Amino acid sequence: MDVDRKILTLHEYRPFQKFKSYYTSSNIIGLYVSLVIVVGRFIRVFVTGQSYRVMFEELPNVDNILNLCMDIYMVRESGDFLLEEDLFAKLLFVYRCPEILIKWTKLFKCKL
Repeated sequence: MDVDRKILTLHEYRPFQKFKSYYTSSNIIGLYVSLVIVVGRFIRVFVTGQSYRVMFEELPNVDNILNLCMDIYMVRESGDFLLEEDLFAKLLFVYRCPEILIKWTKLFKCKL
């Protein structure tokens, strides 16, 4: 019995091993940098504009403005649209003028 035996020899050749490890580590660093940038942008979205909104969100006493809004609602329900337009213009004027907004939302001191 004459059998031809062939031997297969495999060699592992890795010329780019250092190149591959460099880019794998840089991908991790790139992901980290991207994550930090995205989180920073989300924080910036929530923080920017706070100085403009604090004037309207931190009013000490909003009873006068609330009463004006309720008056606008009641006038609209009754159908007097000319008076509603006048009251709405007054509301816009109050919000556009900081001095009047401060005057309208000032806390009253109780005298005991």
